Amino acid sequence: ALKLLKILKDNNIKATFFLSGIWLINYPHLVRAIAAEGHEIGNHSYTHPHMPLIPLSQVSNQIIRTDALIKNISETSPYLFRPPYGEYNQAILNTLASLGYVSIMWTIDSLDWKNPGVDQITSRIVNNIEPGAIVLMHQSSPQTAEALPEIISQLKEQGYSFGTVTQVLDAK
Repeated sequence: ALKLLKILKDNNIKATFFLSGIWLINYPHLVRAIAAEGHEIGNHSYTHPHMPLIPLSQVSNQIIRTDALIKNISETSPYLFRPPYGEYNQAILNTLASLGYVSIMWTIDSLDWKNPGVDQITSRIVNNIEPGAIVLMHQSSPQTAEALPEIISQLKEQGYSFGTVTQVLDAK
């Protein structure tokens, strides 16, 4: 994640990081670095469960516990939630709304978590890009940091700019 942060900083790009409670607990120094560099932090649940398979009381608990960690460690107040595995239903959306959250999905899945190779990650993003796209990448995938400089360079050549999820949504 430090390598990713350096690449983003070198290119003057702000991103949105959706963090799980477990990750927040394990890497508080990285969370503080993400916040200090002006990136947006979103909630990605506490233990990354399949949300539709757990009771709504546990859904709330997953979000509230992670929310508290984000506020305590990063001193930012999240309002964006990315459901683990992209799985949700209307009851989960209602629960999120009651907690002041908005659910955010993606328009391009880089599939970086499969470690398909730097070229595959790059071409999946560059070949599917469109204005307002939200690209799903994972800070823990080793090939992501390797692919990122080339992705940024190719997208800049095509005239694209970059922003946090909030900036992208506000621009629509």
